Amino acid sequence: MTQTTTDLRLLGDWTLWTTLALALVLAGAAWALYRREVRGVLPVLRAAAVFLLVLILVGPVLHHRRTIGELARVLVFVDASKSMAATDDFMNQPRKLLISRFSLTNWLGVAKSSNEVAAAVEKFDATTRWQRIEQLLLDEKDGVLPPLVKKHNVEVWAITDGEPQRWWSSEQALPLPKNLPVKPEGDGSDLNGAIAARIGRQKDERCAVVLVSDGQHNRGGSPLETAKVAGGRNIPIFTVGIGAVERPNDLAVLDVTAPQSVFFEDRVKGEVALKDDVVPGQAFTVKIEEGEQVLWEKELKTERTHRRKVEFDFPIKELVEGKKLRHTGAEYTSFPLTLKVSLSTLTGEKDSTNNASVFHTRAVTQKRKLLLLDGRPRWEFRYLRNMFERDPQWEVNALVAGTEVVDEWQHGVWLGQLPATREALLAYDLIGFGEVPGKLLGTNDLEWIKEFVGTRGGGLFFIDGQRELLRDYVKGPLGPLFPVEWQDKRSKELPALLQLTDRGAGFAPLRLTGNTTENAALWKQLPAPHWIASTKALPGCETLVESDQKMPAVVLRQFGAGKVLYMGIDETWRWRFDVADKYQDAFWHQMADAIMEAAYAAHNKYVAVDAGAINYQAGDTVEIRVRLRDEKSRVITAGHPNAILSRDGKKVATIPLEANGGSFRGKTPVLVPGRYEVRVDAGRLVPETDDMPVEFYVQRKGGDASRELAELNCNEELLQQMSRVSGGEFHREEDAAKLVSELEPLSKGRIEESETVLWQS
Repeated sequence: MTQTTTDLRLLGDWTLWTTLALALVLAGAAWALYRREVRGVLPVLRAAAVFLLVLILVGPVLHHRRTIGELARVLVFVDASKSMAATDDFMNQPRKLLISRFSLTNWLGVAKSSNEVAAAVEKFDATTRWQRIEQLLLDEKDGVLPPLVKKHNVEVWAITDGEPQRWWSSEQALPLPKNLPVKPEGDGSDLNGAIAARIGRQKDERCAVVLVSDGQHNRGGSPLETAKVAGGRNIPIFTVGIGAVERPNDLAVLDVTAPQSVFFEDRVKGEVALKDDVVPGQAFTVKIEEGEQVLWEKELKTERTHRRKVEFDFPIKELVEGKKLRHTGAEYTSFPLTLKVSLSTLTGEKDSTNNASVFHTRAVTQKRKLLLLDGRPRWEFRYLRNMFERDPQWEVNALVAGTEVVDEWQHGVWLGQLPATREALLAYDLIGFGEVPGKLLGTNDLEWIKEFVGTRGGGLFFIDGQRELLRDYVKGPLGPLFPVEWQDKRSKELPALLQLTDRGAGFAPLRLTGNTTENAALWKQLPAPHWIASTKALPGCETLVESDQKMPAVVLRQFGAGKVLYMGIDETWRWRFDVADKYQDAFWHQMADAIMEAAYAAHNKYVAVDAGAINYQAGDTVEIRVRLRDEKSRVITAGHPNAILSRDGKKVATIPLEANGGSFRGKTPVLVPGRYEVRVDAGRLVPETDDMPVEFYVQRKGGDASRELAELNCNEELLQQMSRVSGGEFHREEDAAKLVSELEPLSKGRIEESETVLWQS
């Protein structure tokens, strides 16, 4: 098969638009000059001649490309991350000279004297990896791309922060550029995504991949998996390693492990992962700061262990109380903390910009409130009460009837009393309802509990018992909340085990250990209850755990804005056998988080607003929640409020909020990295709104941008593995010229190129 294409190329030193402008000016001047002396067509002809002569400055050439036979496609991927702007002055000298002889052919020639060697090494030390890549790929005499373009269809792609960019293709009818068109400014290296996306579109055409990189993959999926896929499709990956294998003298913060949130009276505990490639014995300091305040610091000495971990542990109570004093007019249930981890800079470090990293956490200032009700002090009630009372993040109000004969529980403001007002009950986050005799609660209490779930969005869990008192509430205000109906015939057979249903197996709060398979096995091994209520789940309700007789043990339902959990057993305390609170504690805390409404980050009398987590990743969307109340504290469910979204101090979106149960909700557009604030514009729905910005942060995928420069050596092992599993070859940069001969058999044809210089034709 033979195919010829012809295109016009401009090879002059002048740009087209500059030349056209000059040609028009001079042609107009020639026409005006000659028109004074001669009338007719002659001035026009002379102006046209001047115009064409000036156009010669752009160097118009007809380029003919004749393809004979079938060409393969070579995809060249170039790592354009910030590490490619680094120098390799720490590389061993023999390699410097090898690379210099290759890349400095047009600079110094082959070094013959000690002065020339020293000059070559000095120039190499000042040359960035990016400059060497340009020379390696584009040099007219020794570059890799010019001979490849003569044998194959070649595409050059950049691996950048976002989507891969195609820089150049031999099918674009454009000459090969003399320089790479962008700069190495990417904040991360994803050696997987760009290649996977491009080879996924490759069909029947013969193809090979060339990857030019330092091999420091720090974002995205595994490039080895993509290399295996490429190998299975007969697409070999040829890798070219750029940079020194040796590790430079350098300290860096690699990662920070810390909780997403912490109660402000607790301590922030975590660890900093460091890169330590410095000669042992040099003293340095690692510290954590919030603004100008140092919260923790530790003196260390270098060990040259490459990776090491340092644990930290510090209080934040004083810091958060200071923030409380500065925020008046609104109550914050949590405060975002921006914490900086930094290492002192040592003399002779390769790069000090990787000595610091920032992480965000949230200091929770408001305890969650639990109202726990039961008609007798059974073991389940005792363990639940003790479990939550020991947790400093919970405030527990537990009422148990015991043996005392009373007509109705007392109302009041103290612990051990029922909430005296509707507002006081709605202030709880979670209610636990056991076998409570009906006479202990008034009609108002039951109506408030119903409103607590349906409108307030609170969480409620029922714990059934052998006295079966819960079924007495079916015909009252709580009736619509139950997710089960009781059977007249009671099973006499004891359950032998508990097991997860299909829905329960995928329900994260029921994950007590390991992976899905291990977790399912664990549930069957938990001590079985000695009793289970005879019930049947109602339509639309989810049975999460059941007995071996298929009797519902744990059932979940949505009711209005809130959620209701029904426990058909009251013996999770038996799970403590030989393991203490390991499983019982995890189950109840995880289920409590699942059914109760998450706290709003900030609120006043009329408005509450929340944006979920403190940390998100680029590409995420965030759900904004807003609750509005009138002057009588009644929830507003009609109207059209908006959320105002700002990034780094500039407004970026107005988000319409729609009523959803007892709140308003809306989703942000897809987010890019930055610091965000959410404010509420409620219009005339409420009398007033204080300025209550709620912060969250969107991180780049893969984390802090400084981590791109954490590893500055070439990861030859990864590049070698990618080539090996795909059927390609690995080369160091000084041997990259071998690619031309290795790729030559790929194409069953050739390309013949010629040019017609227009001003000589």
